[in-house]
Amino acid sequence: MTDRPLEPPSRKATWTQRLLGLAVMAAAIYLLHRLVSEVGWHEVRDRLAEARWPVVSMAVVCLLGQLSLWAARQRLSIRRITDTPPSWTIFLALVATAAANFLLPFARLLGGLLRARYLLRTSSPLVPKRVYYAAVLFDQAVHFLVMGTLTLSGLIGGAIVLGRPLLAAGLCAGVVVAASVVYLWVRRSVGSGGGLSRGGLVRFLERKADRQEGVVGRLLAGSETAARIFLRLVRSLPLWGQALALGTGLFLFLATAQWLVFYSLGTTVNPFVVVATVTLGLSAGVLLGTPGGLGTTEATMIALYGAFGIDRVDAASAVLLFRGLQFAVVLGLGLPSMAVLEAYSVVVRRRTDREMDVEEAVRHASHG
Repeated sequence: MTDRPLEPPSRKATWTQRLLGLAVMAAAIYLLHRLVSEVGWHEVRDRLAEARWPVVSMAVVCLLGQLSLWAARQRLSIRRITDTPPSWTIFLALVATAAANFLLPFARLLGGLLRARYLLRTSSPLVPKRVYYAAVLFDQAVHFLVMGTLTLSGLIGGAIVLGRPLLAAGLCAGVVVAASVVYLWVRRSVGSGGGLSRGGLVRFLERKADRQEGVVGRLLAGSETAARIFLRLVRSLPLWGQALALGTGLFLFLATAQWLVFYSLGTTVNPFVVVATVTLGLSAGVLLGTPGGLGTTEATMIALYGAFGIDRVDAASAVLLFRGLQFAVVLGLGLPSMAVLEAYSVVVRRRTDREMDVEEAVRHASHG
């Protein structure tokens, strides 16, 4: 751990952060309301009434497929280290965490820790706590790498489509610089001899541990162990290949769901435009930190579709329906998952206590 532990954030700082998140969310929702008002709420309502629900149901299947691929990617990193918890709890932990991110303005910052907590509470007590945080950290790294790559690709492609070659060239140069910075950071974290240095990654985990208490603090305790597990996953090229393939697939499932929503309204949109807009909209939601990207993602997507020449009524209707389906799927699965995981964790703890009691009784009998 660090030589001098950091002081935990004050209550004032915590509430300031939460109020700022609520302010950003309120501003984003107001902007979205203004955008749709310019189009016309009545026109959007009438357009949504024309949706073909068999096609919409196919979009829902794609959203379920996206969550399934996400859980499969998380399972890949966990199974590299341990065979617990059961696969179904991994899926429930992911959708429960996603539901929390969709409901709370400040939950996104703790989403990985919350997922690791659920995995920890439903697994064997013999597995070290840091295993799950390292596995979740790797999954988040892959997620943001795929999202960042698709976002930059969308920006570059969009600049070309809109006739801005100089902007596209500048973005390409920025990608090269960013990739170089990431490469140098990884080299510094791993160390010149291939081992773990007392560098950025360990200090990052230590700072998070110093600032947290309870289950979160215990998950991050022993940061060097968590970092070593994380780097063990990072060095696995087969794992990277599988994780990146699943990560790309889950974003394509999202884009397909959006394309199907347009199709249900009788509009056919260029798939490239859909992929670029969905990834840019999701990235805007992540950067501004609103719960589930509420307000920011929708406003960004509607504006981008308009820039690509999509009819404004079609764009607003398709985005609102797509995002409504996304919230319905995540919350419809995630909220019950929270209750199931809490109940299952109680069962696991009771079973573990009984096993420990039996072992203790056998030990006493053998000594007697």
